[in-house]
Amino acid sequence: MLPVWKADWSSDLASVCVAVYGQQLAEGDNKARAGGLIFEEDGVNAHVTVRQAYEHRFLQVNGKADASTGADMSTQLLFGLLPTLYHTEPGPTFMVGYGSGVTARIIAEERDKDILEVAEIEEAVVNAGHLFADVNHSVENMPNVRMIRNDARNYLAGADKLYESIVSEPSNPWLAGIAGLFTTEFYQLARAHLKEGGVFVQWIQMYSLSPENTRMIMRTLLDVFPHAEVWESIPMDLIIVASDKPLKLTDDWRQRLTRNPERWQEYAGRLWLNSPDELLAHRRGSISQDVEGLSERRNTDNRPRLEFTAPWSLYEDTVIANQQWLREFFPAGESLKEGSLQAAKARYLTKGGLVEDADRWSKLAFESAPDDPEVALTRAENLFAKGDARTVIQMLRPWKEGSHPRINLLLAQAYAASNQSYEAQSSLRSVSDAHALSGTDYQVWCELAMTMGLFEMAAAVTEKRAAEQGHSFRTKHYAGVIAYRQGHVDEAVKYFKQSLEINPNSGVTMAYLGHALWKLGRPKEAEPYYRDFIKNWGDNATIQERLRQLESL
Repeated sequence: MLPVWKADWSSDLASVCVAVYGQQLAEGDNKARAGGLIFEEDGVNAHVTVRQAYEHRFLQVNGKADASTGADMSTQLLFGLLPTLYHTEPGPTFMVGYGSGVTARIIAEERDKDILEVAEIEEAVVNAGHLFADVNHSVENMPNVRMIRNDARNYLAGADKLYESIVSEPSNPWLAGIAGLFTTEFYQLARAHLKEGGVFVQWIQMYSLSPENTRMIMRTLLDVFPHAEVWESIPMDLIIVASDKPLKLTDDWRQRLTRNPERWQEYAGRLWLNSPDELLAHRRGSISQDVEGLSERRNTDNRPRLEFTAPWSLYEDTVIANQQWLREFFPAGESLKEGSLQAAKARYLTKGGLVEDADRWSKLAFESAPDDPEVALTRAENLFAKGDARTVIQMLRPWKEGSHPRINLLLAQAYAASNQSYEAQSSLRSVSDAHALSGTDYQVWCELAMTMGLFEMAAAVTEKRAAEQGHSFRTKHYAGVIAYRQGHVDEAVKYFKQSLEINPNSGVTMAYLGHALWKLGRPKEAEPYYRDFIKNWGDNATIQERLRQLESL
């Protein structure tokens, strides 16, 4: 008789794509499985999951992250926005892949009188869309949107209509079946379904893809669409706008960008813009079919080079190498003259982790416009990231008496880093409307206030934030942290539990609640929170030691 047992499968771990993230996991880096699993469905074509970490959610297809409400938002927004700024002729748009639905939402809202057809091969991806409703606005239910449950290429092959624009934002080309959306034949199919002068928009990754393959994709695309404009949302993502005719932004692109105040606020925040003109900082330049210096190879159905060579770079950091050839190939993108545009470029380079490049651009910006407070702030943020708090103080001190909250917040951080506590407190108190800061800035403000012992002020700001914006997991969390650090541990437990009721995927709140219960002499109650933290966020020496103590009891 053979022994029989029930396997203790972990959906959480089984839903991680080991081929992509295995190296990280082996090295103890749990980012790939950070947060909690909030959606899981076995579709016909793929296993689809959604994770939530703090306020961010990640769509995973076969364990590979394909969309999110975090770092991907800039690309998802710009990808949907650009075709509407280049081409305004009324008519339908065709979109390859649904993802989080954000790109589809931008197109559907910006072109609300035109039909948008979205082809998504995996219905489970669309089923997960409701978890992104705050950013996709339930686009699948909009009256001008048609959801097509089919392979995009197969659908186009059988379609007999023409579109004004086709946008293709597939997953990474080293995934099985995806490279077929980067071939000459697919681009020819797309062009055959575009009206004259219509635009085709292509996403190309800069990470884990060799410069040779990046250039091969561009060469293949230009063979079919002889004119293109190259943009980047962040240093990891290129967006190519291509056409059979020369391209330029519409004469009224600035007005189109800002015509809806709510959407403009979103664009400005996600793309780090202070004015419409700063969008041009994301533009690399123009390219045409007769350009020299790209790959001599093409990616075709008969010779699918990309499918077999793209995986070679899967574990390589190729962003810097790709950025280097892009700088040489698009000198126009390196010749921004206005300080505000140079600062805007520095901001998105910083967000993409290219600190040295960002430092160069922020320095140029400050030299060009030393009297612009936004430019000075951008430069100061780069200097502070490099540890130069003294220069930050000298640079920002002239604006301390103004009403710029982020300047005063950074000044407070710089003074604190320089052990100038009185000046740090003064700057922190000068942060106007601290309760209205963005989530990250509010978090920095609270942590700094508590470090300085300003618990009453931190509590007052947190209460005002909750009164005006409603309670969030973050305000409840900080109410708990304030109580905990003041020694009101029972009260802290109440706030931490309320925070986790709003968002059960806040790792730091789990840890704090465990610590508070442990401090109250209730280790058995602390245990499940500690175990959830280890499961979803990785190792922590203090928590592991306490779990060992519990096991020995």
